[in-house]
Amino acid sequence: EAQVQAAEAAGSSKPRVPDGFVKQRGETNLYWSEKRQLFWKDTDARYYVWDDLAQAHVELHEAGSHDVSVAVGGVCHEHATQVKNVIVKDLIKAATAMRLSMDHLDQPCAMYALYDGHRGGAKGNACAEFCAKHLHGKLLPKLAAFRGYWVDDRLKSALRESFEELDANFLEKHPGVNDGCSAAVALLVGDRLVVASIG
Repeated sequence: EAQVQAAEAAGSSKPRVPDGFVKQRGETNLYWSEKRQLFWKDTDARYYVWDDLAQAHVELHEAGSHDVSVAVGGVCHEHATQVKNVIVKDLIKAATAMRLSMDHLDQPCAMYALYDGHRGGAKGNACAEFCAKHLHGKLLPKLAAFRGYWVDDRLKSALRESFEELDANFLEKHPGVNDGCSAAVALLVGDRLVVASIG
């Protein structure tokens, strides 16, 4: 907006195109940066991303920081071999370790999960162990892929799809295993909490 106002004050109708942006063919006011993987519109001087779900350009979401206090802990009894918990207090940092960028998500951004296995043996539960190790690995790429604003339904869909992929992967890697597990997962994004349970 400041760029648009400055252009109007200088007598120009259009703001200066940011470095690295190239006009899109067939578009009158849309520019693309391959390096930044962003669109820019000269009519409002704002950045946009493509939303596959909406099949439209949506404004790039600038992450906000919310004053949310969360106290979380997890304890499992030594004989509770089929129960696992995962606490990821900073998903942004976890994503960085996977070479993903999630700077567009509001903070705090965290995931808390409890996996309660069933039909496992005395040595543990292969399904609960698999889920504890791999759910965040399914979820983080989904959260990194879309840099617009994450509405609640999109967050729910990302969790649902992650569970479905996890289930398919477990069945593929552990054919014939009877172990199963229930899960309760809380995903905190800014001042919103999305809770999912399965099993």
